[in-house]
Amino acid sequence: MKTRLVCFALAACILIPGISSAYIPSPQYGAFELKFGPYKPNVDDEPGLDPPVYSTTFNDKSMFLTTIELDYQFWHPPGVSLGVGFSVGFMQAYAKSTLDEGSTGGSTTDYTVLNVIPMALLFVVRMDYLADEFNVPLVPYAKIGLAYYVWWTLNGGETDSSGGTFGWQGIVGLALRLDPLDPMTARTFDNEVGVNHTYLFAELMWARMENFGTGDCMYLSTDNFFGATVLAGIAIEF
Repeated sequence: MKTRLVCFALAACILIPGISSAYIPSPQYGAFELKFGPYKPNVDDEPGLDPPVYSTTFNDKSMFLTTIELDYQFWHPPGVSLGVGFSVGFMQAYAKSTLDEGSTGGSTTDYTVLNVIPMALLFVVRMDYLADEFNVPLVPYAKIGLAYYVWWTLNGGETDSSGGTFGWQGIVGLALRLDPLDPMTARTFDNEVGVNHTYLFAELMWARMENFGTGDCMYLSTDNFFGATVLAGIAIEF
């Protein structure tokens, strides 16, 4: 009897610390993204523009878009994360202002600037099945929602015109989960900070920003690659 008690005590001493140190992921409620990429708007597709304003003024160059996005994940059925997100960004095009009519041509030291702040409210689907069930660190995702782009132009440092354009965004992307590169650090990061996963990602974004074709506005749809653009960045889930 004493021998059985001693064996039971030894087994408890061995097993209980192992159970207490087992990794339990923290609850997951959302995601944060920081992303960058080129963005060439289709300003010149607006009816009645003659000559084409954007290509003439800015040499048809792409702007550099920086965007942050915050998602709330409200449901986690097996292998999927569903959420809603809000994104806001900034991009700018600038060029030397052309001389007034009657001059000999050329440019001045003043600048013409187009500033744009894109905002979007999105429905988000992330497909975690491969990463969660088979340790394949790839997470495809898709997003769609309504967007509103605030814009204003500057000439010589003074506001020349301003407005806003309604439309919609659609996104498909692929995220690379970085946790397998250093599982112990990932678990520590989760236990101490509450970050469940970290990612690098790339995505295709379509934005149709033309007031749904119902009124006069500045056209700001994506016009880089077959009507889309490519963005890349980093993300965390928490």
